[in-house]
Amino acid sequence: MLISFDGMRNDLTKEYVKKGKLPHIKALMKNGVAAKDSKTVTPSLTAPSHAAIASGAAPSETGMVSNKWQDPQKELANGESAFHQPLDKSPLWAEAKKWQNNCHSAVSRIKPQCRNTG
Repeated sequence: MLISFDGMRNDLTKEYVKKGKLPHIKALMKNGVAAKDSKTVTPSLTAPSHAAIASGAAPSETGMVSNKWQDPQKELANGESAFHQPLDKSPLWAEAKKWQNNCHSAVSRIKPQCRNTG
């Protein structure tokens, strides 16, 4: 499970956790996995940021550079929500699925078990 807190700076989050102001976030960090030194992408918008988290790629690679999507076949002012648009780069879960039977792949580290479906 991946939890993303939109607009929440990593440095301030760590500071507030250390001061005891975010006990539930502290519990999540203690019992799960948390980024040691996360950085936002440019532009620092929700859709490009979540696309970068999902794919591990920069907005220039995912094609998600705004919260609005511009269809090249439509007028420039006709921007649509980018949140339901496909990425130009595969998300991590799609790559993991390609390797689901390969227990020696780097992707298998994110799976609790490898299984043989053949």
